[in-house]
Amino acid sequence: MKPFFPLLVALGLASTSLAQYGYAPMPPTPPTPPTPPPTMPAAPSYSGYPSPSPAPTYPSYPPAGAGMDVGYSSPSYGYVSQPPPTYSGSGYGIGDSMRGNLLTYGYLEGHFRYTDFKEADLDPTTGFGLAVSARLMNPFFIKGSFNWASQGGDNDDEDGEGYDFSTISLGAGVYLPITPKFHFLGEVGGTYAKLNADEDELSFSNGAVYVRPAIRWTPVDAWEIQAGVTVSTADDFDSKVFDLSTYVRLFSIMDLGVGVDLGDESQSYRGGVRFRW
Repeated sequence: MKPFFPLLVALGLASTSLAQYGYAPMPPTPPTPPTPPPTMPAAPSYSGYPSPSPAPTYPSYPPAGAGMDVGYSSPSYGYVSQPPPTYSGSGYGIGDSMRGNLLTYGYLEGHFRYTDFKEADLDPTTGFGLAVSARLMNPFFIKGSFNWASQGGDNDDEDGEGYDFSTISLGAGVYLPITPKFHFLGEVGGTYAKLNADEDELSFSNGAVYVRPAIRWTPVDAWEIQAGVTVSTADDFDSKVFDLSTYVRLFSIMDLGVGVDLGDESQSYRGGVRFRW
């Protein structure tokens, strides 16, 4: 303890001197209190929404697939059945032929022919004919035909001459529906006729240009009347032919037809069937 005594005395003297001259020791600094953690605001509260009165109603919907069948009707869903479409019979729609309309311009016709020539050396003969028509954009169509007949001759009769006779034509036309059951039409095209006879002086081949105005009329749905006049530049064969035909519907796309062609050089009578599309 003796060595520290002088040090304690010195410290005491120094403190007395400092107090004498206004120097006082600084009090100890108190410790800083810890920062409190942040607090979250309380969640806002909302009052409940009032329920509407009366409760709203919502429209009901049909089940999946409802109304897909033709003629479906349900008063609860608001669907009204519709009748099947009808056709005017003007020949405009492709569905017309499927419903049996006769005034169409797409068809294939085949027939047997009996031809009687005004030339005395040519005996009457039988043969066949084909005609095809195809409708283009309304109101145009194209048409082609082929006719063939053959006569072997009469060996017991010196006047009987054998021959083969054929014609082919191709043209285009336009039709004008005056009413759904009455059409006016016109055709223009070319035709070629050839006769090969045992007697050379009777043989000929002749090409020509033709024009044919005509009418088509259906007095009733299952019956058609057709008439026309063909005028051509032919020299050796018919230059004018009046044709008259009638067709009766057998099935939805097939007709039975008969007709006559009266020319200035021959007369032909025909009968066959026509298929429409």
